[in-house]
Formats: sequence, C-alpha cells, structure tokens
Amino acid sequence: MALVCGCNSPHAAPADGPLQDVMSDVAIDGTPDAPADAMPDAPSAPSASPACGSTPTILIDVSPKQIVNMARSGDTLYVSAAEQPGSTNATVYTIDLATGTQPQPPFTTTGQIALWPSDGDVFGAEYLADGTVWQFHPGSAPVAVVQHRRLPGTVTAEGGYVYWSEAPPASSSQDVAQRQLITGGQVEAVISCSSITRLVIDGTNVYCASTSGVQRGLKDGTGLPEGISFPNAQLFFTMIKDGTALYVPEFGTGKLYRIDTFGSAGVAITTVANSPRIGGLAATSDYFYTADIVDGIRRTHRTTLVQQGVYAGQTGSDPVLWNNELLFEAANPTLSGLRYVMRCVN
Repeated sequence: MALVCGCNSPHAAPADGPLQDVMSDVAIDGTPDAPADAMPDAPSAPSASPACGSTPTILIDVSPKQIVNMARSGDTLYVSAAEQPGSTNATVYTIDLATGTQPQPPFTTTGQIALWPSDGDVFGAEYLADGTVWQFHPGSAPVAVVQHRRLPGTVTAEGGYVYWSEAPPASSSQDVAQRQLITGGQVEAVISCSSITRLVIDGTNVYCASTSGVQRGLKDGTGLPEGISFPNAQLFFTMIKDGTALYVPEFGTGKLYRIDTFGSAGVAITTVANSPRIGGLAATSDYFYTADIVDGIRRTHRTTLVQQGVYAGQTGSDPVLWNNELLFEAANPTLSGLRYVMRCVN
C-alpha cells in the first residue's frame, strides 16, 4: 500500500533496484579516464555541507512495489511503481505536492510504465503488455494516445505531436523514434538510434541520447540524421533541455556535457566528483542536480562549478524540482530496491 506522510526517513543503504539493474547490464570497463578535450579548469573540491535545508522526509512509500520513475506536471507529481522482478502489476500514483495528498485513485496497468514530463503534461510508456503511450493530465483520467506499439520506451511531446522510442523490427538493430498527433492519426518514423534512452525536441530537431552517443535529426523525419561528437564519450542515460542548450551526463565517467543549438559537438562543462554512473539530471537557474545509482545526488553550481552532496544513498533517475523543494528516489533500508520518494527543502 502506498503511504503519503511527512515523517523522517532513515538514511537508505544502497540496494539493488530496477534502474540499477538496467544500468548494471551496460559494461563500462575500458571507459577512458583521461580528461575530455577542452575541459575547463577543475572545479573546487566538493563541500561537505548538505544542500538540503531540511531533513529529507518520505512523500510516498510504494512498498511492496518498487519505483520505476516519476515526473511532474505543475503541482502534480506522478510516481510509477511496479512489482519486481518482472515489472508487473504497474501502478501510477497521483500526488498533489501542495497538500501531499493523493487526489485521484492509483492507476493500474499490466506492464510497468515509465513517466516523462513534456509539453505541460506527463506521458507514460507502458513497456510490454499492449505497448501503450499514456497521457496524464492533472484532474483528468489517463488517456491512451498511442496503442499496440513494439516495446515503447522514452516519450516526449511538442507542437501537438507525441514522440516515442520503440524496439527495432526484426530487420534492424536500431531503435526507432516515432511520432503521431496526440489527437490521433498516422504514425510517422522520425529517427533511428541504437538503444534510445531519451528523446528531446529542440526547435525543428529531435535529439536521441543512447548507449552509443547522441544523434540529431529533423523532427518531421526528413533528411539524414547526424551524430553529435564527444571526446571518447558514448554512454548516456539521461538528457535535458535547459534554456537554449541540451545537457547530457556520461555514464561511466561523470562528465557533464553541453550541446549548443545547432552545435555539432558536446562541450565538457565539468566532472561530477564521486559520481561516475549518472542516470538522472535536473537543473535550476543556479544548479545542475545529478543522480548516481550508487553515490546519490550532488548539485553543481552552474557558474562556480562548486559541488555539494545532497543525498548519499541509492537513487538514479531524474530528480524532480518543485518550488524550493527537491524530490528524489530512495531505497528502503530494510527492503531491497527503490521504494520511497523523498522530499526536502532545497
């Protein structure tokens, strides 16, 4: 049963969880440790002071399920959970962040749902089962906008279209990013990338992050895609658009890169200390927040590059920022896996 409360949580010890299981399958042996080209001056040593101004408390406990991930639309947080192993009996919880309550009953499906914020709403890809892409809008029931797709993964939306990745057909080794009008219509192929982990729309372009780099192509599927070059970098599990640039942390080295609009190469900003396995990223006007599946959450000042530890414990997917609060996954100290969503004043 899911519990919403404001009680203090003990520090969570690292434990295996869904995200860690996925990332640990990716071999990172042999990843170069040498600094990237054009790396700026080394940042100041990380501060020992915490970045949370309050003790983290439990927002929701999804036990006995485990958290898949979470995403926010306005003041509403959606949290996806599923039974592990097997990722069955999926549940999406709706939480009003202003009150800490659940205004709608949990939404249940057969296969687990991964959640993605985009275009003012939250979209969910139901992996396995019927291959459905769901639209979650605060105050409304979930709507199936795309159905019967082959293992949909990451989702984004822009300009009235929903974009999603799906597993390749038998004749190909690359995932395919597709799009369809949210209101329905013809499915259009957009770009093919190897093992897509994230899709981001920037102007007329769609970017796909993957376990073999980042590619860019026109969002209408015309033209030929082009690769974004990185010095000795290729493993990316998350990517965000912030302002006029995109940001991607490399899994395996902890380097954080910026991709400028129309740029052809990633520019190294910094290396996040003690965080080589970054699976989550969020940003404010002052800080980048990175989530490491072992080291926890750190924040890096965008100007000074000074780093601070925020949370020490297993986490991994994108943290969520709301007003002056930070929301993130945490592991139950007595049960294996990510089962809490924690909140603290940032």
